[in-house]
Amino acid sequence: MDGAGFDPRYSPEFQRGFDPAADDADESPVSAETGPVERVPVPPTVRRIPPAPAARDSAEAGAVLSGPEFEESTAGTSGEPELPASPWRNPYLVALTVAGIALVVVGIGAFRWAVSQTYGGQMFGDGVSDEEMQEAMIASQLAWGLAPLLTLAGVLTLLGELFFVAHRWRPRRALDEDEFESSEGESLAGR
Repeated sequence: MDGAGFDPRYSPEFQRGFDPAADDADESPVSAETGPVERVPVPPTVRRIPPAPAARDSAEAGAVLSGPEFEESTAGTSGEPELPASPWRNPYLVALTVAGIALVVVGIGAFRWAVSQTYGGQMFGDGVSDEEMQEAMIASQLAWGLAPLLTLAGVLTLLGELFFVAHRWRPRRALDEDEFESSEGESLAGR
C-alpha cells in the first residue's frame, strides 16, 4: 500500500477514502503506453495417480508412500478404476420399489372395490341394516377419495427410483479412442 493507504494494484478511485478533489485531474487511469500482452499461463495437465494400496498392518497404516516406494507398490495394480456397486444393492431402494408397487396395487384395488360397492348395489342388498349400509358408504367414499392419491404416490415413487437408478448408471467400460475406431472398422467390414 502506498502512503495514502491505497492498494497499488487497483485504481484509487474505487477504494475507500478516495477524494476526487485531492486527486490530480491530469492523471488518467489508463496509461498511454501499451506493451505486449502477457500470455495467460495454462495449468499443467493433471496425471491421475491411483490410490495407495491398503496397508497390511497398523505400523504401515501411518506411513506415507512417495517416490520409488509408491511406484513399486502400485506397479502390479491394473490401471482400470473399480466399477461402482449396483444401486439395487441398496436395501432402501429395494424397500422403496416394493412400497411403490404396493401403493399402486392397493390404490387400484381400493378404487375397484369402491366402484363395485357404489354401482354394484352390494351395500344396498337384502338383510343389510342401516348402520352397516352407512359404514359401507363411508368406507366406499373414503376408498374412492384415497385410491387415486395412493396410486399417484406409488407411480411417483417408482418414477423417482427410475431417475435415481438412471443417474447412478455407469457404462461397464468406456471404449478408448483406438478401440472405438477398430470396432467401427469391424462393423463397416461386416457389411
